Amino acid sequence: MKIDVLSFLRRRSLKLSLILIISSSLVAYLIPLNFSPPITVGTGWTYKYGEVLILRGETVYYYEAYWRYAVTDSEEGVLYLEINETSRVKLRLKNGSWVEGESESQWLSLVNPETRASGYMFFCSWWVPSTLRYGDIVPIWRFKFRVTGLTWMIVGGRILECWRLESIDQPPNEEYVFYYERTTGLFVYFKIRSSYGDYEMITERILVESTIEWPVLTLLRPFFLLTVFGASGLLTAPYLHELVKRLREAKRRFWRKPENLLF
Repeated sequence: MKIDVLSFLRRRSLKLSLILIISSSLVAYLIPLNFSPPITVGTGWTYKYGEVLILRGETVYYYEAYWRYAVTDSEEGVLYLEINETSRVKLRLKNGSWVEGESESQWLSLVNPETRASGYMFFCSWWVPSTLRYGDIVPIWRFKFRVTGLTWMIVGGRILECWRLESIDQPPNEEYVFYYERTTGLFVYFKIRSSYGDYEMITERILVESTIEWPVLTLLRPFFLLTVFGASGLLTAPYLHELVKRLREAKRRFWRKPENLLF
């Protein structure tokens, strides 16, 4: 039995279903939800941090570290954190040889989960508000960042939709770009470029693992957009087909050769 796909797509019931799918997917995709700060007592996460110093195109210094964070306690609205570091450093000498070293260290930190303040006029970079919108200004460290767009990133095998934030008051020789998961506001990745004469420093930090549970919306949000595109394509297919058909017919009429007349 031959199935007429276009006739099927023209059915009123299917059109209404597609419109409902598009509308609900857009609502779930666009509306920001106010989630609580993702960091609480008992949570932990690990960053991979790296610095590369380049002199006239050649790497002369390399530093790599894993920072393991654990929220150990809470008192009077303040979270206490323990950070354990395992690091490795390589330094290039003037004769072209390299020296290497490894180290381990531990330090403590604290943060107010309501304001993200981790000191006087210093704001942590571990998360941002979950209600961000395009163009919002967010304090991170001692700088101000503007939300400039959305992008998709793969973290731990998952596709995450992330806000892109760029610093607006950094020194002229530095460039800061941060990425935060859109639903929870959790930090995902940053890249910092700094230039000092012939030297260029590239600094990166990325989330490699976490005990924080991703909300269902975090996992589904990228697919809502794909659903909107797919359903919109099915909804407009009959109209596009009719438009192409009419354009072909108009072209055929325009290029039709005049008939020879016999007298």
